[in-house]
Amino acid sequence: MFERDPLYRLWASATYKSQNLLWESVGDTVDRLIDAYNERAAQIEASPSKLGSLTLNPGLEKPDPIAQVESHRQPGGYFLGDETGALNAALLYMGTVEIYRAAKGFSANDSGSTDVGHQYAAMAQRFAPGLKPRRILDLGCGVGHLTIGLKEAFPDAEVFGVDLSGRFVRTGHLWAEDMGVAVNFLQADAADTGLEAGSFDLIVSQILFHETWHDKLPAIMAEANRLLSSDGLFFNVDIPYQPERLTMTQLVMNAWQVQHNGEPFWTGFADTDVKSALAQAGFG
Repeated sequence: MFERDPLYRLWASATYKSQNLLWESVGDTVDRLIDAYNERAAQIEASPSKLGSLTLNPGLEKPDPIAQVESHRQPGGYFLGDETGALNAALLYMGTVEIYRAAKGFSANDSGSTDVGHQYAAMAQRFAPGLKPRRILDLGCGVGHLTIGLKEAFPDAEVFGVDLSGRFVRTGHLWAEDMGVAVNFLQADAADTGLEAGSFDLIVSQILFHETWHDKLPAIMAEANRLLSSDGLFFNVDIPYQPERLTMTQLVMNAWQVQHNGEPFWTGFADTDVKSALAQAGFG
């Protein structure tokens, strides 16, 4: 019914075009900055005095259909080109995140805001008063906005960020080192991290599950349960897409995002009973 409505069609066209303009404008900025970022990343990765660590796995198999999707219609997706090469995909993502957040800007010396990590720390402490984690894991860490902020909020903790994209964790490592923050970044599948069982007091994710194929969600939750200490906290924040939470207008907008704007996994997440999934993964 909406697809026949002229105003809906105008909104859809304008929204689609605005997304194109977003990638084009940020792409121009990335083209100007990419050589400086690549050079700086190489310097840091070769330095013997790094504060944190970077572990890459260029042969890591990206699970389908995630590996084939241009999420948010980002050109080339999150895995654009050679994973050991230039940081284009990560900088494209970082630049658009900063536009959405209306943060200070995007330049070689001001890469974005880590405030989200401080917000997560405050929310986690409301659920677990007195929380003082010794080891923290950020699943699906992207370029490290949350990860670095968590280290700032819990400076005595050992903080790890895991992501499928080598470009993303390389960028996070570069950003953290330049900020003087010790964070350990690891290229790995959140469903099979290879990290030690029971070794984390706080495991978090930010908008991970609506960007993840629904068949992968149980395995990621099971891995988190394996990694969590006996008295630890598994804390996830995502967008409430479940139909019973939304108005008809929001449902229509979400359907358009799934069909036309690089969000194919929203539907699976919307159909997921998150509480049941947590219980099936072994969480109380």
